[in-house]
Amino acid sequence: MKASVRKRFHNYFNRYLDPNVPFRQKWVSGWRYIGMAFGLVVEKIRGVDYEMIYHEDNGAEHCGNYTMSPNKVLRRIFNDVGNLSDKGFIDIGCGKGYAVKMAHRAGFRISGGVEYNRYLYDICMSNLKKDNVPTEYVVCGMAQDYEEYGKFDVFYFNNPFQADILSEVLRKIYETHSGRECRCYYLNPTDKAKDEAFLNNGFKLVKVIEDPAESYFKMNVYSNMEWD
Repeated sequence: MKASVRKRFHNYFNRYLDPNVPFRQKWVSGWRYIGMAFGLVVEKIRGVDYEMIYHEDNGAEHCGNYTMSPNKVLRRIFNDVGNLSDKGFIDIGCGKGYAVKMAHRAGFRISGGVEYNRYLYDICMSNLKKDNVPTEYVVCGMAQDYEEYGKFDVFYFNNPFQADILSEVLRKIYETHSGRECRCYYLNPTDKAKDEAFLNNGFKLVKVIEDPAESYFKMNVYSNMEWD
């Protein structure tokens, strides 16, 4: 295991020693870590890899970190969207592909992902093929260069890349949805510049989805127009 990955695990568990972290959050995240440990064992047996975190030492402008999106976060998105069968879902910065898999299983018309890191992309493709998830719309490349955003209606950003790249991506999404609704779900919105990127590229904040137990699973929801 890379030293940087060990450090991230260390930081996670140090939350239990932080007196500023509420007990309820420690309790909930503790059970989540136990579930993660169990999941790692199950995945090892199945020959897939969604759970293990990843840190890229030189990838700050692209975020450079991968953690699997929790099921409770994805369920909140799917429930908020409503009717999934006529909509397309794409995870921008899809990592190892878990959100793509869950969107497919939830019943979206199509599900896709964009991942610039070749190492993560290769794991993603292996995972999805083993889980019989279509990979037609899963690509390796820079998100600002992707040309198929018009096929999708729901865009998921989990701790995305820096604001300048995000602005380019959002501009393309907005331009491909003239007269047609789309929504962007931005998980863990702690960077003001990234929030402003949405507002400066035609989107408006329509709601905030809070997590009562874990503040870092808060989501901002942006839309280019009113959602039907």
